[in-house]
Amino acid sequence: MTLNSLESIYQYYVKDVYRYLYSLSYDHHTAEDLVQETFYRAYLFLEDWKDERIKPWLFRVAHNAYVDYQRKASRSIVKDAVFFDQLIDRHTPENILLQFVMHINDSSHE
Repeated sequence: MTLNSLESIYQYYVKDVYRYLYSLSYDHHTAEDLVQETFYRAYLFLEDWKDERIKPWLFRVAHNAYVDYQRKASRSIVKDAVFFDQLIDRHTPENILLQFVMHINDSSHE
């Protein structure tokens, strides 16, 4: 089989690259996303490929995509709900008006 186009390379190696990335991430969706990223990067840098064996090169590209994914995930730490509650400004004109109206309604029922 001749692997002279990205499409033929994709068809031949997509399952291997997926299994490799799944073994690193242990998540189906992450592995699928990283497979797409791997072949996107392969498309961008295919002209730089220097006649070395294609499979190890693809696995290196996949590993680098996984490392980049992990770095990005470590930078985006999810905060506790308390953090987001502190960001809310509860003294908006709408809330002040709503409290005023509720106070008037409570006063009229007494």
